Amino acid sequence: MNNQPTPHRHRHALWLLLSALSFALVTGCSGDGDDAIQDADNDGFIDESDCAPEDPLIFPGSFDPFGDGVDQNCDGLDGIDNDGDGYPANALDASQRDCNDSDPDIHPGADDTLGDGIDNNCDGVDGVASSGDDDDSATGDDDDSSGDDDTAGDDDTAGDDDTA
Repeated sequence: MNNQPTPHRHRHALWLLLSALSFALVTGCSGDGDDAIQDADNDGFIDESDCAPEDPLIFPGSFDPFGDGVDQNCDGLDGIDNDGDGYPANALDASQRDCNDSDPDIHPGADDTLGDGIDNNCDGVDGVASSGDDDDSATGDDDDSSGDDDTAGDDDTAGDDDTA
């Protein structure tokens, strides 16, 4: 009696193995039971860490344009906000754009101390840039050494740069 397998037995065993593998691939069975890792949208992020597991365009690290009302990068905000201060660096409205998205203390509306050399509120100058401010800028400033900063010669109806 010959104990060696016949070519027919090899083909049958191979067919069974391929059938089992095909079934596992089609049904998503990884052999881990309930602990199987799922990525329903096939975006490369498991559903557990993906804030939109059914949308392949939304995942951690995705590009997130500001203003569309959708958080594409799963950081909880619309737009890219690397420092987490609530102001995206890619805001279309310049008054809401973070000029230093690596420092949470620098953003539109932040306190801006005069003379520290840092534009903390993203208005383009050190200190607060607005009419009647103290940032010692060349325009719109009522308290700098030149006494008068506008082209007309004064800021108010009294003919000088003070509020009286």
